[in-house]
Amino acid sequence: MRFEDGRIETEIDAIVYCTGYFYAYPFLRTLDPPVVTTGHRVRGLYKQLFNINYPTLAFIALPQKVIPFPVSEVQSAAIAKVWTNQLSLPGKDEMRNAEKMELNESGEGTAFHIFGYPKDANYLNGLHNWVKTATDGFAKVPAFWDKMHRWEREIFGEMRKKFVETGGHAIRREELGFRFEDRNEKKTDGL
Repeated sequence: MRFEDGRIETEIDAIVYCTGYFYAYPFLRTLDPPVVTTGHRVRGLYKQLFNINYPTLAFIALPQKVIPFPVSEVQSAAIAKVWTNQLSLPGKDEMRNAEKMELNESGEGTAFHIFGYPKDANYLNGLHNWVKTATDGFAKVPAFWDKMHRWEREIFGEMRKKFVETGGHAIRREELGFRFEDRNEKKTDGL
């Protein structure tokens, strides 16, 4: 393979051509109703996680433009609580209505699973608070974003830009001039 810069690579085992998110679960093809029809989103989900018709089927880490590890952690806690009967899912009609509300906000296409800030923080904290209602509480407390974490998430793009501009050597956000104590209160009120 010859690259634009003239470099040649000869020992290539495979080329993976990725064009973005396209959801496909061929091993679930027999489910009725199908979980994927167009590939743009996973259908029939409660809280972007539990399949409404088959509640022992869950999909972790579908949301995009999120910080994946804390989201996956709190999703895993929700699954563990539901599947051990410590937390109950609402009835199918209520779950379908919740999905319809999400569709009204995001639309039917790929935007359904795209969060970004502040939707990701609200989702994470909402799942956390729901899991907290389990009959046995928390064995291990899953992620929750307090004011400081939400502020960090909100300014992440700005921090990353400054990190690159200053040579990429900072270890702490304070070295880049971002101090929680100095934040603009008006911008972060209500978090």
